[in-house]
Order: sequence, then structure tokens, then C-alpha cells
Amino acid sequence: MNEQINTKERLLEILSNFKKRTGVWNSLLVTEDGLVIASDDISQIMGNLESMGYYQNIGAVSAGALSMAEQSVKLIDTNKELKQLIIHAGSSDSLYLESFSIILTLVHDNIILLVIYPSVLSIGMILYEIENVNKEIKQYMVEGEHILHEESVL
Repeated sequence: MNEQINTKERLLEILSNFKKRTGVWNSLLVTEDGLVIASDDISQIMGNLESMGYYQNIGAVSAGALSMAEQSVKLIDTNKELKQLIIHAGSSDSLYLESFSIILTLVHDNIILLVIYPSVLSIGMILYEIENVNKEIKQYMVEGEHILHEESVL
């Protein structure tokens, strides 16, 4: 049980540091099934069923979108694997400040890093930092036998 707490705390620390460096709105780790493993703003989720439902819905829908994108890649070339999906959202009559983007990145086995940020932020800087987070999570998960059980999921 202690190992699970340490794993959860370490993943939360990685997400929190990522948010501080980039200014993104939210970053979450979700499974390919859509279960939220960790969020950079754990205080918003814990004890708040409305926020938890919101994040679980975002995780589930994003995992579904990633799965559909993976199937599309396989139709084009069965030897290729999807690494990342970027979604830009906004309306033609809205200000650029109101637009946002979502980046979904496979970071380890069945773990997806989900990042939501305002479109005014530099996508290049965010992609660079996502690569750093990706390496950090992979290194941490490979260094030990860190297994995510139901108890470690939010």
C-alpha cells in the first residue's frame, strides 16, 4: 500500500510541476479506459463529486477519441502507432483568448497524459514540456514495479 501512495504522490508532483512550468489549465493522467489516475489539481477533485464527474467524463471521452484516432492510424499503416492527438476548440466568432486545445499523449503502457490549455499559450513550449513529462514518467515507472491499482486511481 505504501508503494501505491508513493507512486500516486510522485505522479501528482510531476503534473503539478508541469502545470507550474507551462501555465496549462489542467493536466491529468488517465488510463486508456478513461479512468483518472492523477490530476494536477487534486484539491478540486477530492470531496467534490461534481468536479470528479467532470474529470472522469473528460478522461473517458478523451480515451475514446484517442482509441478512434489509433484505429484511423492502423487503417493507413498497420506498422505505425499513434503517439499524440491534438484537438483545437473554439468558435469562429469567439476571441482567440477563449479558444483552447487538448493534447493527448501516450506516456507509458496504457497511461495517457491529457493536457488542456488556452490556445494563446505556445504549443511548441507545451509539446517540449510534454516530452519532458513523458520521459520523467517512463523513467519513474521503469525504475520500480509501480503498478496502478484501483486504490491509486482517484
